[in-house]
Amino acid sequence: MFRLLRTVLLFSSSLLLASRLSSQQPSPDSSSCPCTLRGVVLDAVTGNPIHNAFVQASTGSAWSTLTDSEGKFQLDALPAGRITVHAAKPGFLSNEEFGSSSPKSFSVQLGPDAAPAILKLTPEGVIFGQVTDENGEPLENFLVSLIHRDYMIPPPPASRQQVTTDDEGRFRIASLRPGSYYVAVHPQETPVLTSARNAAVPQGFAPFLYPAAADLDSAVPIKVLPGKSSQANFSLKREPFLRLSGTVSGYGPEQQVALFLQDSLGEPMRQEIAFELTTGAFHTKWIPPGAYTLTAQSFLQLSADTPRVRSSFAIRLVNANSNLSGIHLVLQPTVNIPVEIRGFPSADSEQDQSPRVMLFLVNKRQSVLAQAHNATPVNPSSDAPSAASSLVLAGVEPGAYDVKAQVFRHGTYIESISWGSTDLLHEPLAIDSSGAVPPIDVVVREGAATLAGTVFSGDQPSPGVIVVFPPDDRRSPELAFAGEGGEFVSPNLAPGTYRVIAIENPAGLNLEKQGALRELASKVQEVTLVAGQSATLRLELTKVGE
Repeated sequence: MFRLLRTVLLFSSSLLLASRLSSQQPSPDSSSCPCTLRGVVLDAVTGNPIHNAFVQASTGSAWSTLTDSEGKFQLDALPAGRITVHAAKPGFLSNEEFGSSSPKSFSVQLGPDAAPAILKLTPEGVIFGQVTDENGEPLENFLVSLIHRDYMIPPPPASRQQVTTDDEGRFRIASLRPGSYYVAVHPQETPVLTSARNAAVPQGFAPFLYPAAADLDSAVPIKVLPGKSSQANFSLKREPFLRLSGTVSGYGPEQQVALFLQDSLGEPMRQEIAFELTTGAFHTKWIPPGAYTLTAQSFLQLSADTPRVRSSFAIRLVNANSNLSGIHLVLQPTVNIPVEIRGFPSADSEQDQSPRVMLFLVNKRQSVLAQAHNATPVNPSSDAPSAASSLVLAGVEPGAYDVKAQVFRHGTYIESISWGSTDLLHEPLAIDSSGAVPPIDVVVREGAATLAGTVFSGDQPSPGVIVVFPPDDRRSPELAFAGEGGEFVSPNLAPGTYRVIAIENPAGLNLEKQGALRELASKVQEVTLVAGQSATLRLELTKVGE
């Protein structure tokens, strides 16, 4: 769910960008070619040539070569027009963010008088280290994770890159883009027993964040620079394990109940929680001390052929340093929240009658298992106006939520989102299970503005993430994505003055906070948009973390 909004934005941005590119690309002039493509592959940081880099034209597998000692290459017998050229070299970043051998792609306009192509590869960053116990003995087969905060939605972490330690407790994670990363260590099995077989209570290792933290708020991120290696060593101490126990109430005899446990890093604990349906009693197996999120859910299943439907929910945050008993979870019914969308012009066809707004809730308790709820279409009542659309947020558990929304009809923007007297663009949605649930009211307006442009790194077009901070500091930023040609489109913006920046890699930068712009202030551009306007910007790429 946390990737859903970004996926839709990527898809819609790709469609808009493709249409722009298709109208701008000249048709190949086959009479003036075959052509020769000459160029050079350079280190994007140092500017030094990269020898023995693999270069290939997308027009056929036969057009490939390696660069010489000066980083130069030549590809012959190529057709005229815009082509894609791939370049790759071990130790340099590919098109993918992590662990991929996919070469980096460049868009090149080729003709008889084409200038030499300059292809720049960014050297990878590396984090390495060793995990040992309190006696300095290496710990093998421990899971080491790199975590960075998602730039569409604040934590929990959206990206985890993982390796395991070898027999000397060492680890190495390569192919890292510049940015700030949290490093966490987890035992693969829980608990890890001590050598004292007769110990009444087993001991083992709790999850750990660099340099010596139990959660993200206390951890220190490691800055990764291109072409540089950063070290993160861990010394873990064995601790006595503990158990949690208690009761669950609020479910009927026809319901099934399941319990889940997450650690302070949001990782689900692998062992099952023992639960007695007739008494409501539960207890965990041995777990390390620490902060946990304990969740109980009840389900209804009408028949063996139908899926289970969640009907109630309970959550408890537990900070345990020793055995805890008497924990009581009271299940509360989930609720369905109607969503009414107003402001679209009257529908001209059945297709136009479908909802054109995506809306979902993100639980403000970052460690909750069920993180988000996506609104799905419902059939509007027969007497509903044709300009209104209806959605429903189904099975929402009690709690506080941030509301995220995106409109997908050209020329329109979201003016307001309200729930009774609560302005959901600026305040959280607070849900309980008592009383009637009013609808969420979404108002859209015509007259949206469009922001387009090109991202450059030096004198070369470059891919990047474009962050568009709205006039209202309390609202979340809009994002657009530039491809290899550097072009981007950010549609459906409300009129107003925006601050815009292009970022290579926003890992470790919480873009939901305006304060994140302070270190980047010199790169920010301001633009004022009026209703219906299309503005164009040239943005210089900002490399966060360098």
